[in-house]
Amino acid sequence: GFAEEHGISYRLVTDSDGGSTRYLGSPTSETRLRVYKKSEQLRALHPEAADRIPSGIVRCELVVRPGKRAVKERLSTMSPDEAWGMSRWSALFAVMVMGFEPERVPTHFRRPTDWSRALHFLGSQYGPSIERRVAVVGIDQARAEVLAALGL
Repeated sequence: GFAEEHGISYRLVTDSDGGSTRYLGSPTSETRLRVYKKSEQLRALHPEAADRIPSGIVRCELVVRPGKRAVKERLSTMSPDEAWGMSRWSALFAVMVMGFEPERVPTHFRRPTDWSRALHFLGSQYGPSIERRVAVVGIDQARAEVLAALGL
C-alpha cells in the first residue's frame, strides 16, 4: 500500500517455505528498500524453537547507491539512521513504519541556467573595468558604450 500510495515501483518475491521479500524502488534507482518476513526465516533456521518465534517480525534494509561523487562522500560519513533521508519516500517510510524522522539529504542539485552563468562570468571578468569606466564618464555613458560594443 505504501508503494502504490507514493508511486514507487515494487515487487514481491516469495519462496515455498512462506518467506518473502518485498522490494520498493526500481532496481536502477539510487534508493531501494528490501522488506523481509523474518518470522518465517527464523522458524526455518530454528525449527526446534519455531513455536516460540512470534509472527509479524520484519526486517527493513535500505540500499543507497548514489551516482554522484559528492553524495557518495557525504553518505560515507553518515550513520545508518541518517541514510534514510537520502530520498523523500525513504524518509517518509522511516517516519510511518519505524517511527523516526531522518533529516532529508539533498542529492540532486539544479545547474544554473546558461544565462545566469554568462552574467556571473561577465560580471566577474569585466565588472571592475566597467566600474572604473562608470567613475570616469558616468553610468549612462558607460551603459551606452557597453551596449554599443555588444551591437545593441
